[in-house]
Amino acid sequence: MYFFLVNGLESFSYQSMRLYKWTGDPCLPSNSTWEWLSCNDKDPPRVTAIYLSGYNLMGYLQNFSQMEALEIIDLHNNNLRGPIPDFLGEFPNLRVLNLANNNFEGSIPKSILNNDRISFNASGNPDLKFPKKKKNIGLIVGLTIGMLIVVVVLCLIVTAFLRRSRKRREQEAARGEPRHLQVLNDHEDSEVGQYGQLAK
Repeated sequence: MYFFLVNGLESFSYQSMRLYKWTGDPCLPSNSTWEWLSCNDKDPPRVTAIYLSGYNLMGYLQNFSQMEALEIIDLHNNNLRGPIPDFLGEFPNLRVLNLANNNFEGSIPKSILNNDRISFNASGNPDLKFPKKKKNIGLIVGLTIGMLIVVVVLCLIVTAFLRRSRKRREQEAARGEPRHLQVLNDHEDSEVGQYGQLAK
């Protein structure tokens, strides 16, 4: 276990002059754990977090996939370049992956994009291709159908109103004259009757 642990961490020591001085077991003794990482309390202890922000790491990110206990990988604010390796999204316990402000390029691996457990940050990598946001087809279809239903309902209401008005006009025409003319004639007959009574 120690061999694989150191072998994985050696990949970082080759990429930064600041890490050459760190030798030996990174987790033992417990009171001298390397300052840029964290270890758990298991026997033997295993590295659970790497904090290498601003350590001027350069070049391509090497393979340290054997460090399966990792929960946090913080490599932001360095000069790492090249594609983001697939293995970064395959750690079983990884929760945080911060690769911001480097020079990574290409596409983000699906192993990271499809891993909902990982809080991933890769902002500040100008040559990195981020996936386009997928349009919510279901929402668009639902809104379209809803609008069509509203239009159909309004059309039915208007059609029913026009039919009712036309039917009323037809009924008035069937009685011989429009209702407003009939009311006017009744009013004139009433006035004539009053004048006749006065004349008598």
